Amino acid sequence: DYIRYIRNKIPLSIVYTYNSDFIGDIIHPYLLKEYQNRWYLVAYSEYREELKVFDIRFLYDIYVLNNRQFINKEFDADRFFKYAIGVSIIEDYKEKVQIEFKRKVYDEINSIPLHQSQKIIKYKKNGNFIVEIEVYVTNELFNKILSFGATAKIIKPLHIANTLQFVIQEMLKNYTNKITKNES
Repeated sequence: DYIRYIRNKIPLSIVYTYNSDFIGDIIHPYLLKEYQNRWYLVAYSEYREELKVFDIRFLYDIYVLNNRQFINKEFDADRFFKYAIGVSIIEDYKEKVQIEFKRKVYDEINSIPLHQSQKIIKYKKNGNFIVEIEVYVTNELFNKILSFGATAKIIKPLHIANTLQFVIQEMLKNYTNKITKNES
């Protein structure tokens, strides 16, 4: 149905969940996008007065508004997602992020770039290399970097490195106490 709503420019009245709250909105759908086996709807939100990405798993009470004028905002998917890793968009929070990788992941980073803006900006004598990407700072960025474990380290900007360090320290607390047989 979402493709029909997009193709025919049909506004929708929806209820969606956000942080355990139910919020009503009228949306004007532009794009259906898949990311990590989940589907997202990019739509203009009358409530927020901006383009928003909705996880369709959290859309409820969807009603077609046939008699409502479709709000046709300028939408270019490539430009909208230009600085995104995944589907999260935080337009005011874009940064150039430098990450040092150990040489053993060189082939992986080159064959599957972290982001379209990726550039290798330095090769180190020990074989490590530094990549720069320009992206929105979102959980998806942190998840991507954490997926490389000890082979990746954010070196710039410092506030992003500090945020990731805090996340890792919080994760470590889950493993500092001995695991008992009852927990396993």
